[in-house]
Amino acid sequence: MKKILITGGNGSIGKPIAIHLSKKNKVFILDKVKKKNEKNIYNFQVDLSNFNSVKKILNKITADKKQIDIVINCVGNINNFSFINLNEKMLIKNYLNFKKVIQDHLFTTYLINMLVINQNFINRKKCIIINFSSISSQGNPGQSAYSSAKGAINSLTKTMSKELGPLGFKTNCISPGFIKTQSTKKSLNNNYWEKVKDKISLQKLGKEKDIIQTIDFIIKNDYLNGSIIKVDGGTII
Repeated sequence: MKKILITGGNGSIGKPIAIHLSKKNKVFILDKVKKKNEKNIYNFQVDLSNFNSVKKILNKITADKKQIDIVINCVGNINNFSFINLNEKMLIKNYLNFKKVIQDHLFTTYLINMLVINQNFINRKKCIIINFSSISSQGNPGQSAYSSAKGAINSLTKTMSKELGPLGFKTNCISPGFIKTQSTKKSLNNNYWEKVKDKISLQKLGKEKDIIQTIDFIIKNDYLNGSIIKVDGGTII
């Protein structure tokens, strides 16, 4: 059984992935939300921006001297707001929201990857890294923070693949489009949600299984490195 670490593993995308992978592996979830352990799923509540807290939990997970085999970075949130706002208090709030979104996506992804990779390198253990981006990385009105964070994660993935590939680490990224989850529905107003399908070449929303199948593909493919895999039904072509 492999050791798989999933950040944001209790979220709308992370949880189905965790349940699927726990059928044959040990899954360790790091999340701000505390949930009960399940069969082969071990939950840790942690501030993913705190270096020492994350490091302490990673030490617990690898206390048996077996290092982490796969890292899946699902953590993040969507916070939409526009550039223009004539209310100064709202401008300050938007600035702070921007910093938080970048922190929750980019900084957390970097921290987890950095700690796991260095730990594995010391113990001569290779691993697979799967980051999560979004088609919003191409730019999307009202999502300056989210788009910036996801664009940066694309760049981080490519940098990691070039730097760490020669050492045996494989780094890839999944870039989902409109996946039918509760979190996606909450971030879009009803009118926009109805218009989304017209933007998709396949004329339908994605499902959780589409992401899970992509996860399986990345794990099984031994020659895949540095790829940003769009799972968007042809929204961006």
